[in-house]
Amino acid sequence: MVMNPETIQKLLQAGRIASQVKHEGAKRLAVPGSSILEILDYCEKRIKELRGNSPIRIERYRNTMRAKKETRLKEVFKKV
Repeated sequence: MVMNPETIQKLLQAGRIASQVKHEGAKRLAVPGSSILEILDYCEKRIKELRGNSPIRIERYRNTMRAKKETRLKEVFKKV
């Protein structure tokens, strides 16, 4: 599989974000009295902060989910 440079850069950035959040979450886990749910919530919020809320990315996600849903519905109605 050949990837273009833009895709490679996005994957590298995602890896850096995941690594940073993993280390931050581990530091919070070492604190007595912290719960797993609190740490997971923190990690989720932190990932969203680091990724940013790009309207283009959000719209692309919505379009992908819409296409998947339409495909599933077509398959279901073919069987009926």
